Amino acid sequence: MKIPQLSLLKRLAFISIALPLLIISCKHETVEPEIEAPSNLVYNPNTMSVIKGTSMSSNTPSISGGTPITYSLSTIPNADNAITINQTSGVITADSTASIGTYQITVVAKNSKSSVTFTNVFTISVGVANPVTFIAKIKPLITSNCSSCHTPGGSSLDFTDYTRAKGNINTMINRINRAQGSGGFMPQGGTALSAANIALFEQWRADGLVEN
Repeated sequence: MKIPQLSLLKRLAFISIALPLLIISCKHETVEPEIEAPSNLVYNPNTMSVIKGTSMSSNTPSISGGTPITYSLSTIPNADNAITINQTSGVITADSTASIGTYQITVVAKNSKSSVTFTNVFTISVGVANPVTFIAKIKPLITSNCSSCHTPGGSSLDFTDYTRAKGNINTMINRINRAQGSGGFMPQGGTALSAANIALFEQWRADGLVEN
């Protein structure tokens, strides 16, 4: 009678050792890998030039991290909701109502792990097909009509310099539209610009102050 009892004890001892190991093994096999936060968001190319009145979309970006990932835009100043992003694909679109200007796009990518902001990952430039440019149209007018005050040479009054002319365009347009001989009239001491030439300055501003 003792032999069967010993055999039963051995069996129970084996079960008491093997069962926990079996449970641990099963648990190990069902552990899911940890989700990675979104990273390395890249658009190729990462710039887009759009003619005002038309629409255009970016390529689908590449990105690392656990899926699914959703996309959104942070605030874009002066875009008037004309620039959007597809929530699931990340494709950025500028529609036909987008205003002339350059927009730096910041994208927020989100998955179950985290929400990550990617600053200035895409640039959209909205312009016109044949803009009035500084080099071709505006600089020659400044040189020929405003040389008494705004000559080249690096001074703060050198409006033949693109950056200075661009930064002072509102003042210039205000002054050249004043009555000849009135206070602040430009060109100072000279003859008023023709309506056509004044219109070029105004169109340059409207076209986005393009240099070349």
